[in-house]
Amino acid sequence: MLTVWNSRNIASSATVTRCTAKRADHRLLSEKDGGEAFVSSTPSEEGRPLPQPFSYFRGVYAELKKVRWPNRKEMVRYTTTVVVVCVILFVLTYAFDLLVTKLFQLIGIGS
Repeated sequence: MLTVWNSRNIASSATVTRCTAKRADHRLLSEKDGGEAFVSSTPSEEGRPLPQPFSYFRGVYAELKKVRWPNRKEMVRYTTTVVVVCVILFVLTYAFDLLVTKLFQLIGIGS
């Protein structure tokens, strides 16, 4: 069973129609009225076998091989940037807290 969602029934969830297709993981189909419909299905609904347990990890490994990892110089630069920004935000937060505390003490609120 495939569920077709168009712009009218996504918001209202009023109508859900069924359609059949050979392979409709997540694709757009045109309806009779000229609009587009989003088709979503699960593998088991179409009778395809579920993936093997380790195929996910093979896919993850394949994607990680495509990643361009930073070299040592870039990593030091990025780490330094993060530490400096954290220190600056700490100082600004501390200064704001100190200012608000002194302001409340002048008004007479707090200890």
